[in-house]
Amino acid sequence: MLEPDGVHLIPTSGDAFLKHMQLCIQAQMNQSPPVLSVPPVSSVPPSGSSVDFIPLTDDITIESSSDEDVQSEADVDGNEEDRLGAILKIVKSNSRRLSGVNALRDTLSRLDDRTSTFESQVRLRRQQDNLIFARLKEDADAELNRSREDRVVISGMEKAPGGPSSHQEKKAHYTNLVTDLVAKACPELVPPPVVVDIFVSFNRNQTSPTVEAKFDSVSGALNFRKAASALGKAKDPSFVKLYFSNSVTQATKVRVEIMRAVAKKLTTTTENAFVHGFLSRPLLRYESVGPSVASGTGRNYSFVDVVSKFGDLVLSHELASAYRRAGGTFRGAMEQYFVVLREDEDVPVRSIPNQVPLGSRGGRGNPFRGHSSSPRGRPFGRSSRGARAHKRVGDALPGTPTKTKRRADM
Repeated sequence: MLEPDGVHLIPTSGDAFLKHMQLCIQAQMNQSPPVLSVPPVSSVPPSGSSVDFIPLTDDITIESSSDEDVQSEADVDGNEEDRLGAILKIVKSNSRRLSGVNALRDTLSRLDDRTSTFESQVRLRRQQDNLIFARLKEDADAELNRSREDRVVISGMEKAPGGPSSHQEKKAHYTNLVTDLVAKACPELVPPPVVVDIFVSFNRNQTSPTVEAKFDSVSGALNFRKAASALGKAKDPSFVKLYFSNSVTQATKVRVEIMRAVAKKLTTTTENAFVHGFLSRPLLRYESVGPSVASGTGRNYSFVDVVSKFGDLVLSHELASAYRRAGGTFRGAMEQYFVVLREDEDVPVRSIPNQVPLGSRGGRGNPFRGHSSSPRGRPFGRSSRGARAHKRVGDALPGTPTKTKRRADM
């Protein structure tokens, strides 16, 4: 029921606790108050009496088991002094009962105040914890992105012609293509950027592969990316269909989408905001337009600073691009990474492979296609010899060359 820190409740347990408290409070509030009753008496105060007389209606009844509370009609039918004493005794008894009701009402009021305070503290603690986690993850991603500043990601390249080939042949093909692009983009640069390695990713949802080129230096990669982007904007035939970017983590890309959504909300006729997205740590620049200076302008904001200061400006539907970019990679940790992104807490986190029997798990491409034996005693689609030599059960990482892929291509 607790978070890994051992102090805070997990969201589902916290909601259950608060709902339980709410039900208890409602049950106490819905209880009917004690009913008071008095014998019928005249609503006219006795003459010459200095006591403030409060008329009592027939709707008020009193239930008491003490001898002093039980007054017979014979006692009340006496003289006026006896009737006044009886009334005072009843009022005194009712006052004691009302004092108990007031104490219960005050207790419930204090309980409601404490519950509201507790909810506010839990909400504030959760928000502060999310900001701390998001800052830690932003710092870690920034360090990883800095270590990859010597790389350039190229999207939109055509597939290697000639049909299926080995991974080494594909790698050599894309290395030659990137080297030619470097020669066209940086012909006068001395020393020219040198492509050291090529990483090719074949995403099933993309028609073209994503190529990540590693250069011999950070400056070489930066110069090539700037020159290639400029040629693409100039409609150069070799670069117009390609997209060049720095190599960053997926979480960094999601942060850029969130910061762009915030920048749109901050941009007005007097203020302007834009995002430096091609940095190891993306920044949002907030400036004033014209002579007037708005509060918070004239400085750069990191991601955590943006969501903590301006995160309440964006609505959920305005973060659709960030949700699409995140996908299901950060399921269960959306708020810890991005603070403003939410996920459906009513849907429990489930592992799809665990819903399948052990004998039918595994397989490539289809998580429900298994390696268990068929009714004839053989694995599906394989002989017993092939099944004994089969080692791979789970899916390979995206972009990782495997012998199975080469056999499928052939």
